[in-house]
Amino acid sequence: MTRGGKYFALTLSTLLVAVPVLEAASVFTAAVAEAAGKGGGNGGGNGGGNGGGNGGGNGGGNAGGNAGGNAGGNSGAKSSTNTKSQGAAKQSLHAKLGALNAANASAQAFANASANSRIGKIKAFYVAEQAANAADSKVTALEGKVKALETAIADATAAGTSTEELQAQLDQANLDLTAARKEAAALDATADSLLEKAANKPVTQDVRDALNKMLDGKIVVSDSTAQ
Repeated sequence: MTRGGKYFALTLSTLLVAVPVLEAASVFTAAVAEAAGKGGGNGGGNGGGNGGGNGGGNGGGNAGGNAGGNAGGNSGAKSSTNTKSQGAAKQSLHAKLGALNAANASAQAFANASANSRIGKIKAFYVAEQAANAADSKVTALEGKVKALETAIADATAAGTSTEELQAQLDQANLDLTAARKEAAALDATADSLLEKAANKPVTQDVRDALNKMLDGKIVVSDSTAQ
């Protein structure tokens, strides 16, 4: 074969080998470009898209969506849970009150209540409770008076002035306080006893508080009874 023929054969062989290589290179280049596109796309797209999109979209979307959605959704869910909890607590208190739920009766019903009826027994408790509360307030006031007189005597002693009159007042205040405490204890015991008679279940402090709240404004208590 001539040198020119050899050259032609060599060139043809080279082309036959180079074409698949070039095709593979083209596919590889396309893949790299696509990856770069996604990297740029996602980097720019997700970085810009997700950064802008998710940052704006998810940040706005999720922060707006989730902060709006979750805040709205979770807030609604929590509100619903709180409402259910409050409802359950109310039902539980209603059950604990038992027969004392009769306190839901009207003011007119209490005004006309028979002493032996459930409403009448509840009314008797409430009147005694108000008297006991008034006695407790009196005790608190007398305790304050005693403390003030003790301070005045200490000041007078430090100043070198007479404490005779102040001491007489303190002695009387202590006597009054002792009597007031005795009276308050008796009235508290009476209220406790009347509450037990009105109830058909054990009475806890939350039940007592709820009952007093239900009765406020329905029963007229005279000043003489409350003092």
